[in-house]
Amino acid sequence: MAPQDIPGYYWDLEKRRYFKVEQSMTAPPNAAWSSEAVKKRELEDAESVAQNRRLHLNKDRIKRSRVLTDPVMGGFLDREIGKATPDFVAGRFARDLVIDGKAVLIHQHWHSFHDMAVASSRSKPGMCIAFTSAATADIRATPIIRDAARRRVKGLPPVQTAIDYTQLLIKFSDLKYCEHADYLLAFDDGVDAPRSRLWLFRPDTIKPEPTEYRGVRLGKLRRETSGRIICPTPQGCDIICIIGTDSGLVKCTSSGNMEHLLQYSWDLAYENNYNFVRAITIRPDQPNVMYFGGRAGVIMTADMREIPRSWRSCQLPAAITHLKQVGDHQLLAAGLDGMLSIYDIRQSLNPRVQPPTAGRGPVAKPLLQISGYRNRARYDIGLDFHKDTGVLAAAHDDGKVALYSVRSGRRLASPDIDSCHHKRPIRFLQFQTFSGETLPSLFVGTRRRTYVFSLGVYPDDEA
Repeated sequence: MAPQDIPGYYWDLEKRRYFKVEQSMTAPPNAAWSSEAVKKRELEDAESVAQNRRLHLNKDRIKRSRVLTDPVMGGFLDREIGKATPDFVAGRFARDLVIDGKAVLIHQHWHSFHDMAVASSRSKPGMCIAFTSAATADIRATPIIRDAARRRVKGLPPVQTAIDYTQLLIKFSDLKYCEHADYLLAFDDGVDAPRSRLWLFRPDTIKPEPTEYRGVRLGKLRRETSGRIICPTPQGCDIICIIGTDSGLVKCTSSGNMEHLLQYSWDLAYENNYNFVRAITIRPDQPNVMYFGGRAGVIMTADMREIPRSWRSCQLPAAITHLKQVGDHQLLAAGLDGMLSIYDIRQSLNPRVQPPTAGRGPVAKPLLQISGYRNRARYDIGLDFHKDTGVLAAAHDDGKVALYSVRSGRRLASPDIDSCHHKRPIRFLQFQTFSGETLPSLFVGTRRRTYVFSLGVYPDDEA
């Protein structure tokens, strides 16, 4: 290490001693301590310091273009250099969603519809069927067809059911479409009768003649069981659906029997965790395993082959409104207070249901927290997820709709979707594929009509 720099002297690293700086005329040839050699080294050192400083400043001035951070534009470049971009497919799909048209779904006597479910027609290409129910006692089916020439959608006149629901005083609490069985499921609370009922319909039996529209009553329940949500089971299960009620879970078997999955008054822990169920999802690869949650803010992992005491729980920070399985062991949970996060269900903090004296368990930490979601205190708000593209469509309580990526958690730009705004929060969002097509369309249901967003081009884009 060089000692202190002494003015007028030169430190030689090899000989490890000072030499007095001499004039070039008196110093030996090629002497490192000559005045000319010392001055030359000082200039070289100053130039090296200045060059390093310029390199450091230039590095700070050069920044990646904001355009390349876009999942679509940047994804093209990353794909060229062999770098994987998680949001490329989701960003491209969201960017190309354009509004294809709208269909009025209410009858002249309806003020607004209460529930909606969209089914893909299996008999006619380019058609979907939107089922709606109102506070009155009927269900209407509106065929939505796509014009092959103009690539626009339009709604045909609705068809009313053949059953006289008005005399039954029915108010349907939920409508769901079971794709693999091609059933429309409707649950009513049995206002006129001491028991609730589940109704089953065939979507493709809808004809211009309403007599072709049949309904089958599958079973009955006790009067105090108020149904909130229907979850159709995947293919290969002997259960038609799981119903979430205010007093727990109810299953409907293929034979038409309806029964509670567990004892009604088990203990206080059961009443806290299993009452007021608002969200249910079933594993497609394991139809006996399901996840559900509700007002208690607890995700329950339930194996229907085991006793309820062995079911695992996971405490969340707020009440749950929606549950979607986004991966093999990843579960997306949406809820009140703007909660929208992805959790690893293998990391359940409570391996068993806690006794009533245990109190509230520790809150689970999410794998990914999606920011920007707005839902302060509404249970009846729309949300749907498309697994192939990784796009999540979520309605906000300010009347807007946003698209998110479940891989990165970022909000995806979609001009037509971002411009969608209504006075009241949107209650119905559903991805559904028109018959004969490959990619899905997004159905946005307002109080009186539905808007269809499909993959297309904008009017000012070149062909």
